[in-house]
Amino acid sequence: MSGGLGLSGIDTKNKVLRCPRDHQVMEEVNKNGAFIDICAKCGGMFFDQGEMFGACGLKADPSYWDRAETGGVMKESPLHCARCDGHMLAQDVSAEGIHVEIDRCAHCGGIWLDEGEVDKLMEISQHMVQHVERDKAEARKRMANVSDEDAVKAMKSDPITDFAMLISPLLGFAMMLVRPKPKPL
Repeated sequence: MSGGLGLSGIDTKNKVLRCPRDHQVMEEVNKNGAFIDICAKCGGMFFDQGEMFGACGLKADPSYWDRAETGGVMKESPLHCARCDGHMLAQDVSAEGIHVEIDRCAHCGGIWLDEGEVDKLMEISQHMVQHVERDKAEARKRMANVSDEDAVKAMKSDPITDFAMLISPLLGFAMMLVRPKPKPL
């Protein structure tokens, strides 16, 4: 049973999760402080929204693998989400000859990875490090060029829309800059 309130706002207390592949009851395992659900029969893993980062480290962050450079083509998946039973989408992710198809829930943000796919996703992420570092450097430059005057002007005209438009391209990378680095597995 997984417990708590997930990042998606879905109540995860006392829900027995079943494997999307073989419908076996999954076991909850604490991996680096994140509780993930693993199927003992097929070895697949279900991650609630945000759990991959906690369980697998920085390179599990989608900013490393959910990128234009990795393909990211989405299509309907035959699987249903272990958390909310919603239809999942299959996403192709590949780089440097490594390919993985992950299943993502559009409703609750859960991710299903078949056995071995975590390792492949981490390999893909490793190949994307240079792209992420380039993007972070560009974000730093953009942030340095946003003057206090521009920020104040944007907030005065329409505090929500204009300011959000001014800084939204930078927020994802800014968050990456301030996140503490997780301990290696």
